[in-house]
Parts: sequence; structure tokens; C-alpha cells
Amino acid sequence: MININTFSKFTVNRCQVLLNESESYFIYSKFCNMLDHHIITEDNLQCHIENILKEFYYSCNNRYFKKKNIKNISKYYTNKILKEEIGRGRESGFNPVTADKVANFYGDVEFEKGVDTWGEEEIAYVEDDKGNEKVLKIDSPDHASVIVNQIKIKSITKN
Repeated sequence: MININTFSKFTVNRCQVLLNESESYFIYSKFCNMLDHHIITEDNLQCHIENILKEFYYSCNNRYFKKKNIKNISKYYTNKILKEEIGRGRESGFNPVTADKVANFYGDVEFEKGVDTWGEEEIAYVEDDKGNEKVLKIDSPDHASVIVNQIKIKSITKN
């Protein structure tokens, strides 16, 4: 597993930039969240990291790099992550096991989080293998994550 130190520094224009602990944690937590919610391959890893860096760029008060440098910084992180994974015995492919993959393999329930654009509320869509479906209205994105995780656990433990 990639640790927080992976995101503690980066290189841009031959200069190494050290991030403080909260900034590196921000990028690390977004990366871990991405691994939980997306199927990551070597091909799309850089694109996902670019999106994380764009979010970091817009939410950070300090400017460590220009917007045009995001692509190069994401290449730096992508190469670093792939080297760490291959160094841990991964021969090829970057396809980590996520909770969604386990739930879909062992469970018989499909789920998806989203936003009801009409009512501007968080929702969770749940459908079982028999075609029964339900849309749950949720208070917040955090609450939606909790409910979806509970559904995953019940689905996995049922089998």
C-alpha cells in the first residue's frame, strides 16, 4: 500500500517542493478515496492523480506550482507510485483490491452514490440481483458513505 510519505514532496522544474503534513495528507486521503471508488490501471492512474492535484491546486492557499505544471507533477507521482508497487513484488498491472470489487464479487447488491439534482440531496441507489431497487435520500456525503459501506458489509457477510 502506498503511504503518506509518497506524497510529502514532488519535483517541478528541477526543484523539489516539500509539502507540510496537512497538505500531503490531503493528497494522500484523496488518493486512498480514489482507490476505494475507482478501478485503477496503469493507463488511467495519471489522469486520476491530475484530478487530485487540480483539487489541491484550487483548495490550497499556498501556490507551490502553476496550473500548467499539474501534468508534470502527476507524471512524477505516477512514476513514484508504480516504482513502489513494482518494488513490493508487483510484476505488472496496477489493479488494487477495493471494497467495491469485493462487494461486487461476493455480494448480490449493486450500489451507487449520487446527488439528486432536482432536490439537491445526496442519494444512494441500491439494486439486488432480483431486480429490486431503492433510492435512499441521505443527509450528507459522509452519511451516504456510511450507508453504502454498511450495505457492502451486509452483502459480503450474507455470502
